[in-house]
Formats: sequence, C-alpha cells, structure tokens
Amino acid sequence: MTEAGSFPVSHHRGRSGNGDGKHRSAHERTVTPEGFTPKGPSPQVVEPSDTRSHALQNPGAWGGAPDQTMPSFIVTAPPSNIVSALNSSSATLVNITVDASNHCYWTNDAGSLEIRNSVAANCSIGFHGHGHSSFSYSYSLVWGVDTVATYVVDPDDLPTEGPGVLQANPMFTHVTTALHDFPYFLNCTSPAVDAGDANAGYDDLSFPPSWGGSRNDIGSYGGPSASVPLTDEERQHVTGQLLRLESSGLDTVLTWCNPPGATGSDIIRGDVATLASSAGGFSVATEECVINDHPTNSFPYSGTPIIGQGFWFLVRCEGCPAQGTYDSGAPSQVGLRDAEIAASGQDCP
Repeated sequence: MTEAGSFPVSHHRGRSGNGDGKHRSAHERTVTPEGFTPKGPSPQVVEPSDTRSHALQNPGAWGGAPDQTMPSFIVTAPPSNIVSALNSSSATLVNITVDASNHCYWTNDAGSLEIRNSVAANCSIGFHGHGHSSFSYSYSLVWGVDTVATYVVDPDDLPTEGPGVLQANPMFTHVTTALHDFPYFLNCTSPAVDAGDANAGYDDLSFPPSWGGSRNDIGSYGGPSASVPLTDEERQHVTGQLLRLESSGLDTVLTWCNPPGATGSDIIRGDVATLASSAGGFSVATEECVINDHPTNSFPYSGTPIIGQGFWFLVRCEGCPAQGTYDSGAPSQVGLRDAEIAASGQDCP
C-alpha cells in the first residue's frame, strides 16, 4: 500500500543522505500544537489580535497585568520579539518552548520576569533585559542562540542566570498520532529530560509526552500542565516515531524510545528501493527481523547496504500492553503495516 508522508527511518549509502550517516528530523516551525491542551490559565498560544484584560500587545507579550503564572505553551516564528513583560507587569513562566524569534524572552519597563523549566531556541538573543525590577532564568535549556543574555542600557538589567541552565541540543522532533499533534516533542534521550527544577510541584505526570522519571522535563511537554490523555495505541505510535540512526565506527547504532511498562522491542529491516517500487508494499520489502524482544533501547547494527542501496527500519514495543504495532498512527499513513509485514514471513515472532 502507498505511504504518503510517513515512512520508516532509513539508512542510505552512496548518492543520498547528508554525508555523515546520521538521521536528522526536519526542523519544525508549527505555531499551534493542535490537540495539546495544557492545564492552567490561557493563553496557550498568544495571537497578536488578543485584546483580553491582560492587554496582550505582541505575540507572547503582556502588559499592565497583575502577577501571573503561565504554564506550558509553545510560541514560534513571530515578527520580532516573543515572550515579554511590559509596563510594570510581572510574570513567572514555567515549561515554555520558544523557537525562531529575535529575542526569546525580554522585558521593557517591567516589574519582574522569571523563566523556569523552559527552552530558548534559535533566537538572536535568549534573554534581553530593559527596565525591570528583576529578570531571572533557571533550569532552562538554550540552543542555537547567538547571545544568551544581554541588556539595553543599564548593566543592572542583565538577566540573572540561576541554577540548572543547559546549553545543549534539545533534540526536538515532530510527532503525530491520529488524535494529537506534538510539535517540538522531546526525544527520550534529550538532555532536557529530568533536567527541570526538582521541586515536586513541577513533577511530570503523563508519560509520554513526558519522559524519564518524575522530575520535570524542560520545555512544553514537561510538568503537571503537560497532561495529555493518550491511548495505549497512541503511546505506541509516539514511541515508534522516535527511532533514530547514527554511525559509530563500522556500525549503525539504532536508538528508540519505549512507553512505560514495555518489556522489550522488535526491530525489522527492509530494502528502500523495493519499498518504493512496490508503492509501499511491506509484504515484499521486509527482509529481516533484526532484534526480537530486545531488553534495551539501543542496538548496534553491523549490516551495510551496497553503494546506491538503502535500508529501512521499523520498531515496535512488547508488553505495552501486549505486542505493539509497526503502524505510525499518523493520518498520512495508508494501509496497515502490521498485516503486510506478517505476510512477508520475515516478521519477528
């Protein structure tokens, strides 16, 4: 069956790829995390036309408001600046993800602004201070930012860096299920996992979208506000989309994520050219069960495609509950992978 826009992870040798053997997800710039409904006060994503009592003036900006806490939302790709406190307002922002702006977080004649458990990514300036009583950031991750913190005129306006600030790749990906769309989703091996404030009030509650232990995950899918009611099947779909390949010496190391309670994993491999020529026919393109009931979430694969050939891989969890699925769950998938793979005679038992 034809697959439209939702393909297995593949490893190519020769004419295609980025030259280093690594698989990379496309950088996502989705504005609205459709289906993601965090708890807590609105807004989740702030629009320029918002004229509610908090006097929102720019994307993600507010002014003249009382102290407030705004948890778990995603804002991205605005015209200029993005999350700011203006006109004597004060705020605490927790588990925010900001991407692709001029200034990720900034103040302008504000009271106070506290950033915690949040991400500043791909901005010219991470934290920009001007005319405030206080501006601090802690337990947050900075990536792709030209200047982490600066001020306009007064050196006293330089935002204060607190504990737990990381400068590391957050390992974003875009995960889609039949019912939810998760832009800026963290891979389970992201340095942001379990790196937020250890105070129990910030603990994660829903796994996934959160990963690891109960300690807060930095970004919009960590903390008590990131409570998304995923079905068991959706959890399998989420984890199946997080399979990654990376070269290590002569091997290709496969890594993936499993939902809580999984007892193992199966990975199958096939030929990319056959999959394409058969219009997505897994019954003829599946060639091998690579691992069966594997107890960990990584495996060094030693097979190498010949020049011009490519391998694809799919993973499913075991005990999550019962046997998982190779299906992606994305609306773009056409047909059922599980049935076709079983028909190939090469499925894992």
